[in-house]
Amino acid sequence: MVATGSPTVSKSTVGIWFAFLQQALKAKVPINWNFYAEWGTADELATLTFNRWWTQKGAQLFSDAAPTAEVVSVDDKNVVICIPRSMRINAAKRQVAALLAEQKTAHRIRRGYDLKISGAANYKVLKRYERLLKIELDFDNRGLPASERLKKVQQKYKQIAQRRIKARATLLAKGKRAYSGITRYVDPDSLGSEREEEVSANPKKISRWSLSARHILLNVAEGTFPGAGYHGSKLSERLKKRLKSRSITLL
Repeated sequence: MVATGSPTVSKSTVGIWFAFLQQALKAKVPINWNFYAEWGTADELATLTFNRWWTQKGAQLFSDAAPTAEVVSVDDKNVVICIPRSMRINAAKRQVAALLAEQKTAHRIRRGYDLKISGAANYKVLKRYERLLKIELDFDNRGLPASERLKKVQQKYKQIAQRRIKARATLLAKGKRAYSGITRYVDPDSLGSEREEEVSANPKKISRWSLSARHILLNVAEGTFPGAGYHGSKLSERLKKRLKSRSITLL
């Protein structure tokens, strides 16, 4: 499922892909069902939470796309295991423990098409676009000026940061100091560094993010994530052409 040299796909990144697909369904963008046939029906994809979908289908679909530890040799005294450098420590520990227990080569599941990340994929940037798009496609937010949309995005990040502080305090209170640090990596809780925050405070930035998010939405509907063409010059002009060619007016 992962082409040679393509980047591995983490569950969190697939979560953004899934969210864009749900937004595409909500906006009634034509979907490439030849690609998404194994993901589920339109009703399932529109109503299931990502975690539920991941448990039912996603983990299996992307099992070969995620970083996987493998047994490369076994003899009477040793088991040699290859661990991808991109794998997180906790995931590596779990997989190594399972492989040692089994002491046999791990087999991967192959499917008839590639499930891989295509194009530049920065998790924090993609998550920012996905959050903004969700806000903008909410019927109650239609027509809001860029400054108001920016405030809603900033408020979303503040809420996440507050939840993180609370979660970390809970872990510390339970004596799980070693695990309290991982709450920092679960979900981006800021728009970037202090410098990036200052730049992002410009409402014009929101308009550009909005265009990028819509290009990604169309890419996802076609069966690629994040795909090409969502950054660079003439974003607005290129988006208009893409929407016109698909007879889409709701975006």
